[in-house]
Amino acid sequence: MSVNNDFATQVIYLAQVLGCSERYVAGLMQYVISKNPNFSPVNILEQVVLEYHRIRRDLTDCIRFLLEAAELVGSPGATALHARLDLFVNQQLIPSKEGADSVVFGEKGLGWKVLLELEALDRTISLALAAKQNAGSNTTLQGLLPSSFAPDSPLSTF
Repeated sequence: MSVNNDFATQVIYLAQVLGCSERYVAGLMQYVISKNPNFSPVNILEQVVLEYHRIRRDLTDCIRFLLEAAELVGSPGATALHARLDLFVNQQLIPSKEGADSVVFGEKGLGWKVLLELEALDRTISLALAAKQNAGSNTTLQGLLPSSFAPDSPLSTF
């Protein structure tokens, strides 16, 4: 796939909006374009944003499933798989040991990052709502001519 100026500009813009690396966005954009080669640039941008949020949702679901499985260790009917998942969760997601520099590993691990992301959701949701409310529209009303929207027309209040 060749990279042109439009592609690079869109990648830089989306990386800033989504708060992630340009390399990651370029990969998402390449994936979307390969699946939908006839999409317009606007549709490509929309699909990249949708794909980004789908992946985040899927990762969040995976973490939730891991935590739920780890909680089942003490319950009747728990299997060896539950025990292994509990071990993984305790070692990789929520470690509580202190390192040599007296920093809790959990503050640098995935669990801590997830908590920070949850705290940042309020800002993210408000930005998404503002973008949705300020978004332009390509909708045309059937039966109405553009001249119908003259300033002195009663339809100009639309």
